[in-house]
Amino acid sequence: MRELGQRLLGCQREAGLSAKELAEKARVPLAALESFERGTGGMGVAALSRVAKVLGVSPGSILVTSHPKERAFTEPTVLLRSAGNADMGDSDRDALASALIRARAFSQAGRLLGVEQLADRFSPSPPPVERPHEAGYEAARKARALLPERPTDLRDLARLIENRFDILVVEHEFAHPGIFGACCRSGSARVIAVAKRIRTETTRRFVLGHELGHHLMDLGAEGTAIDEQMLDGAGFWMESSPTEKRANAFSAMLLAPERAVREVLGQPDPAGYGLEQARQLVRHARESFGVGFAGMAWHLHNLGYIRSPETVHALLVEPDTGDVQRFESDLAHDGLARRIFELREREGLSAARERELLGTSA
Repeated sequence: MRELGQRLLGCQREAGLSAKELAEKARVPLAALESFERGTGGMGVAALSRVAKVLGVSPGSILVTSHPKERAFTEPTVLLRSAGNADMGDSDRDALASALIRARAFSQAGRLLGVEQLADRFSPSPPPVERPHEAGYEAARKARALLPERPTDLRDLARLIENRFDILVVEHEFAHPGIFGACCRSGSARVIAVAKRIRTETTRRFVLGHELGHHLMDLGAEGTAIDEQMLDGAGFWMESSPTEKRANAFSAMLLAPERAVREVLGQPDPAGYGLEQARQLVRHARESFGVGFAGMAWHLHNLGYIRSPETVHALLVEPDTGDVQRFESDLAHDGLARRIFELREREGLSAARERELLGTSA
């Protein structure tokens, strides 16, 4: 009993919760919890299972000593409270914490279904100060090499991210209009949140790719990244930090791989292109891959089609602002609901197991 109590106490501390906070979230008496942690009292299986759900660990790890110890990651509400973005309101933090809790169930359901978890094949690293876009391109090439999808345009990107990378995608109405996306991770629970105010398909796709880049290149076992810059402004690439430049480049190369771009546009003309010719190249490429005008213009500059940054800036004085549709379809259900439905159909999911999974997202 004392060993199990010490395990529980260790998980509580790893989660960043006080005994009172843990007791309230798990709906157990505080005195019973503290007594169990001291090794002087017992708790029922149902109560300990609720505690384990809050901590994000298997119930067996605090029920039986023969079960391997498990690490508890920072509890989502604690993790989001520590996020340092001044423009993110309490409602934003609460919504993202709730999404992370749902993502735990999403990941658990994914393991039962045997889905791919390609995000685990990447390790975070600081971006290079010089030419950070090249690191973003390299990570995107690795990601595309892991995907069985055809090596041209990617469609239904949100579902692809969920099915291949095991990252839950949600929409959220951020309190600050400048926030266009966020990504959060707590252990196996991963979330991408896209601002509901984004109406254009190309911008939404670029945000999804950008946040996926943060997950693969920037987030460790737990952490958050909040993005608040204009994705289609003239200086969004040039004025960004190395971290953001790398994520922008990742998104561009993920959506428009170099080989596919060359198949669509041909090799760059050694003589170069005039301003209107360059504009037509950008239009043709963005319509082929579902990328915004600014992102594609900078991408073509990096790929050698547009020689100078000055030409890109000239193009962005009057960019094409129209949307490019047909790449994304509306999703009738969120990722967790789809996985629960699939488990019912494939595995004959019991009502008790379904309640257990959904209970982790309550």
